[in-house]
Amino acid sequence: MFAARKPSLRHFAVIERVHRSGYGSTWLVQDRRNPLRKQYLFVPSRLRSWPIWLSRLELMDPTPTRLRNGRVAVLISAFETNTIREALRKGSKANGIKLNALTGFETGGTKSKLRMALLPTFVLGLCLLLVIPKEQSLATPKVAPPKQKVLISCGDTIKQGAQAQGSIVQFGFLDIQGSRYKIASVQKLGGLAQVKLKRVCDKQYLRIDLWFDGVQLKVEKVY
Repeated sequence: MFAARKPSLRHFAVIERVHRSGYGSTWLVQDRRNPLRKQYLFVPSRLRSWPIWLSRLELMDPTPTRLRNGRVAVLISAFETNTIREALRKGSKANGIKLNALTGFETGGTKSKLRMALLPTFVLGLCLLLVIPKEQSLATPKVAPPKQKVLISCGDTIKQGAQAQGSIVQFGFLDIQGSRYKIASVQKLGGLAQVKLKRVCDKQYLRIDLWFDGVQLKVEKVY
C-alpha cells in the first residue's frame, strides 16, 4: 500500500498524482525556480530499492532526490507519463542493466556471465575465511589474565587539607592518603559534611569534617 500524502520537496510544488501501481506513484511537480519546466517525480514503493528504478529510467536522465521524510524518489524531466510507465513496466531487461549485490550495476553480456560463474568460488572462499578462524579460536581459547587485586594499606593519620576521592553518601567509600574508608554515617551542613568513617584495613572508626563543593572533597578537621 502507498501513502496518500503528497511527497514533500524543498524547491518543488507537487501538483497531482498522475499514475499509481505496485511499483510506486508518479507525481506531476513544478519547479518553483522555473515554473514553465514540466517534471515528474517517481516515488517507489518499499518493495524494491530506489537504485533499481534509477537504472530502469536511465535513458530519461533521472535524478535521485531525497524527500523530507527520508525516502529517495526519482525526478524525471520532459517525458510523458506513458513513456515513464512503459519504462517502469519493462524493467531492467529492456536496457540490459542488472543490479548485482556484490558488484553494483552491470550490463548483460560475457563479462557479467563470467562474474556469475566466479561467484560460487568467491562465496566458498569467503565461507572458509569465516569458518577457519572460528575453529582455531575454539581449539585454542584465549584465557583472560587474572585481575590484580588492589592492595590498600593502612596509611598515616589523616592530615588537615588532604584530598578525598569518592562520594559522601552513607555506606559509600572514600579514598584518603592511600587508604580506603567506608562511610558509616554522614551529616551535611551546607558545604560542610560531618562524616563517621571506618577504615577498611583495620576496622578502626574515626570522625572527620569535609568541605565539599560538588567536585572536590577536602579534609577540614580530624577528631
